[in-house]
Amino acid sequence: MQDNQASAHSSPSVALKPRSQAETTAMFHRLRELKGQSQAGADKHVQAIVLISALIEEGVDAGRGIVGALVTLGFNRKHAGMMLQEGKGNDPARHRWACGDDGQYRLLT
Repeated sequence: MQDNQASAHSSPSVALKPRSQAETTAMFHRLRELKGQSQAGADKHVQAIVLISALIEEGVDAGRGIVGALVTLGFNRKHAGMMLQEGKGNDPARHRWACGDDGQYRLLT
């Protein structure tokens, strides 16, 4: 799981709900800060979980958008998809988020 610094600073190319460029830029700034804070003691799995949760809270709640945002933040696409799937389910004791019939993710906690 290579951390690609070039993509970490590039413009996001993910499908997001309608928002201004300034709002999108600000969101990715917050996400990069969160990633930086978690890098000191967390492995890539924990970083991905934290960022997926933050993305869902930010309103990026479609699978493709979540994975695309993680790629923009320097994560490997396959790893991002794997972490999204591993955390998905309806049992809050075992899962972190659920995905509705409409394809939108929501946090369980």
